[in-house]
Amino acid sequence: MLDAAGASSRVEEVLTTAARNTPPVADAGNDQTAAVGEILQLDGSGSTDVDLDPLTYLWSFDAVPTGSAAVLDDPTSVAPSFVADVAGDFVVRLVVNDGVDDSDPDWVTISGNSPPVADAGPDQSVETGDMAQLDGSGSTDVDGDPITFDWAITSRPTGSAAVLDDPTVIAPSFVVDITGTYVAQLIVNDGHTNSEADTVTIAGDSRPVADAGNDQTVDTGEVVQLDGSGSYDADGDPLSYSWALTVVPAGSAAFLDDPGRVDPTFQTDLVGTYVAQLIVNDGVFASIPDTVTIVTVPDNTRPVADAGDDQQVVVESTVVLDGSGSCDDDGDPLTYAWSLTVVPTGSLAALDDPTVVDPSFVAELAGEYLAQLIVHDGTEASNPDTVLIEAFVLASLNLSPDPLDLLT
Repeated sequence: MLDAAGASSRVEEVLTTAARNTPPVADAGNDQTAAVGEILQLDGSGSTDVDLDPLTYLWSFDAVPTGSAAVLDDPTSVAPSFVADVAGDFVVRLVVNDGVDDSDPDWVTISGNSPPVADAGPDQSVETGDMAQLDGSGSTDVDGDPITFDWAITSRPTGSAAVLDDPTVIAPSFVVDITGTYVAQLIVNDGHTNSEADTVTIAGDSRPVADAGNDQTVDTGEVVQLDGSGSYDADGDPLSYSWALTVVPAGSAAFLDDPGRVDPTFQTDLVGTYVAQLIVNDGVFASIPDTVTIVTVPDNTRPVADAGDDQQVVVESTVVLDGSGSCDDDGDPLTYAWSLTVVPTGSLAALDDPTVVDPSFVAELAGEYLAQLIVHDGTEASNPDTVLIEAFVLASLNLSPDPLDLLT
């Protein structure tokens, strides 16, 4: 038991020791950013005491985001931890003690942050030579932080010189300069951390060309064969075919036997106009439609040409041809097409009007003249018919003189 003198000595010793002590310095570590739900490890190991006294640690929250239930697992350890359970700033205070004095507080701020999510948009197919428009507008940040964009083309066809017009905007674009596959990557940042990368694939492809074939004129009731074999794709992709009858005469029940075939058929059932449309697809793009027009006419009987009877004439005579015997069983009006297909050598004989029923010409030289006639009923032409005209010099006819002529 200390007497008065001993007690006084002990107090003097403590006071002397305190007078010689330098307070320690707390170091709560560097500020941090953590994903919401992440376990944060604090670090007070940078705290110091120049007297080299052993330190004790006392951590505490000065501020937490609204709604947080965060707690330190061991507030007296050098490196306690806690869960950043909501977005926002957690401010943690550290005070260390060297057995005599407390340090001044030091603080560390941990920003609880959810990483943003990049959305590079849906995959696209773009016609070669056209502009591909990217779209990162689906990117999000649950904390509501503003986000920045970082786009890059990570894959392009060999030989492509495609570049983004501005890789930092929400919706950059580039020219699909070569057929093939392009991959664009998007990373967004919320001011604290980058998102995971998201990618979009752009298929560059040439649009195929449909060719529905040539227009046709057919008889009513005839089966029409369509032909899409002239369709093509510049990239050499296999084509699929889609035909449709887009116009038919009123009341027609015409239908295609197989609209998915390259060469379907249908039967005309009424007089009038039918229009068939063809669209081809190369697996990426559909072509612009092409059409073919089929016009039907009533059943028709071919007309028959009759160039008349063969003739014998005297040189320098005017020969009148006669096609009036030509006929058409349907009663259609006829047009006439005459021609001199054979004339004597040196003859300049010509028909006065080869389109009339009875043209004429002068047989100015002796010999054979062959005239051909073709008639047309407005639908079909006849087979040719010919007439032979033989021109003679009068003396060569061996005709006896008329007795009356001798008397005169």
